[in-house]
Amino acid sequence: MRSHYAMGHSLNDLAWRFLKGKVVYFLDYFIVPPIVAALLVWNAHLFGWQHTSTIVLAFIGGFLFWTLAEYIIHRWLFHHIWPLKPLHDLHHEHPEDLYGAPSCIAPLLIFALILAPLYQWHLSWAWAATAGVMAGYYAYIGFHYLEHARPDFLKRTLARARRRHMLHHYADPNKNYGVSTSLWDHVFGTEFKGRSRTNSGNGPVSPASQS
Repeated sequence: MRSHYAMGHSLNDLAWRFLKGKVVYFLDYFIVPPIVAALLVWNAHLFGWQHTSTIVLAFIGGFLFWTLAEYIIHRWLFHHIWPLKPLHDLHHEHPEDLYGAPSCIAPLLIFALILAPLYQWHLSWAWAATAGVMAGYYAYIGFHYLEHARPDFLKRTLARARRRHMLHHYADPNKNYGVSTSLWDHVFGTEFKGRSRTNSGNGPVSPASQS
């Protein structure tokens, strides 16, 4: 009988081969923006352009909701729940590699978990709120890519965000779960400002997963 470790190692290898690659990684960057635009236009069409302020507020609310969801997913799912944990462990083991879930997964989950309930409750701003969540997801994968792949860009603009995420990787993986914002690390007491033992956050780090 194969050991649990061997089975887990084989699962990691299989997942790595499936999830790794530029096409899988970057496809979200082309798929998500048109979805966000379509949701906003459709909501304005159904609700009426005269209610633009409500649509904008719903969009902002959805975006902020994503930042909380991002924290929860990263802290409690990616770091503790199978099979997400072994997949996320790959990212911590190989932060220089590009890998990501198939691009249909995140939009479909957002539609199922956000749009469907809001629509069932007959909320007229459901589409805009869903667009906000989707935009938050887009910001998350964008920030995460830049934090690993473009330190030159972030060094000029968002150096603190990159340093915070590098501390999560190289100093304490149980701190700094927020990628696009540190807000929820402040709220839940997981913010870490200490100096990394192996990387201060200013050295070169290569691309990593979107997870």
